[in-house]
Amino acid sequence: MSTQIANAKIWLDSMDITSDVNAVALEQGVEPKDNTTFGAIARTAVPGLFTARATAAGLINLGTGLSEEFLSSKLGIIDLPLSFAGAGGADGDLAYSIMAALGAFTPLQGEVGELAKFNLEAMATSYELVRGIIGKNGTVVGAGSGTAFNLGLVGSGKQLFGTLHVLAIAGGGTWTIKIQSDDTNGFPSAIDRITFNAVTVKGSQWAVPVNGAIASDIWWRGNWSVAGGSGNSITFVIFIGIQ
Repeated sequence: MSTQIANAKIWLDSMDITSDVNAVALEQGVEPKDNTTFGAIARTAVPGLFTARATAAGLINLGTGLSEEFLSSKLGIIDLPLSFAGAGGADGDLAYSIMAALGAFTPLQGEVGELAKFNLEAMATSYELVRGIIGKNGTVVGAGSGTAFNLGLVGSGKQLFGTLHVLAIAGGGTWTIKIQSDDTNGFPSAIDRITFNAVTVKGSQWAVPVNGAIASDIWWRGNWSVAGGSGNSITFVIFIGIQ
């Protein structure tokens, strides 16, 4: 058994808000639906639809491009990719991702002499909460591939999910970012399973899920390349999930 010290990483759309947050909760559940009928001696229920909700609290930063301005601009926008990772958010770390909307944002609260704080609440807007890993988290300056991870098969009835958060970009080039699979570590015959829309600016994407079954392939990785521009660099996070 391994215990963890809470030290989550949190990415909303094109921003890493981790350094502003000091408390977070990610909840998932199933709505109970009453199916009690005449003659029953006790109330009964069956599971309904999946639900997912996230809450966070932190220390507000005021100013252009900082957390208060950014979070205020996202209030009420639906289908924003929101991803969480435990520990340091390194490649291969357990992670979760949802399509979300900020349903509530308290941008400023506190008492005299204390640090100003904020609270936010977000709910899933399209898909259920997806469990997966961080396929890549970092800054790169040219074409490459991430570490390969054995995530198993995308079996019948399952789907491959991919989320991309682009946090910074420079150089004027156009980036192509993919999730690839192979049946062998080392990727001698890599197959592109998800190709995100071409990237030239900061932003985020939730790829259309890929339906299983995908035969044989159990190894998964991120892959990226760039065309045009000069002095190109990109800071990004790829989430990969099979569910």
